Amino acid sequence: AVVTLRMFDIANIRVGQFVPEFYDGFVNDPTQLTTFNYSVSALTFGQGRGQGVEVFKNIGDIELSGFYNNGFDVYGVGDNNFAVGGHARVHIGGGFSVSAGYALNEVADSSVNSFAVSGAWHDGPVAFNVDWINNDQGDDWDNWSVVTTVGYECFDNFQGFAQWEYGQY
Repeated sequence: AVVTLRMFDIANIRVGQFVPEFYDGFVNDPTQLTTFNYSVSALTFGQGRGQGVEVFKNIGDIELSGFYNNGFDVYGVGDNNFAVGGHARVHIGGGFSVSAGYALNEVADSSVNSFAVSGAWHDGPVAFNVDWINNDQGDDWDNWSVVTTVGYECFDNFQGFAQWEYGQY
């Protein structure tokens, strides 16, 4: 269960079990592909569902969010010690936006830092996204992936897309 409250002047708040805003490539439900990417990279580097709290705010063309939860887990609900992170998106205009995210995931007795950078262009039914994600699991920064997606929304709730991804884990 998740509750999202959009009734505060300072910021909105989400509490419960959800996928926090960190990396645009992960979807909570793979059947919801109209506005999000879905990829092997997302399953490898994405955060998955967690139980916690997220605060988010739109300030004009800027979207900001920060979260704290019980850790990343792409196959179920997080079961690590904790994860904390943030995400920012700037809508540049003309359908273009850029975003970046950072997360610290406490895994057993070690920590994993993750960074994500995304660029997107959306114009009517056409969408183009480029995502880069990197983490230091294994005590180095050799884990990375690039995902590009081109999509066309043929009908409401129906989008065809082509996707290419490459990385090293």
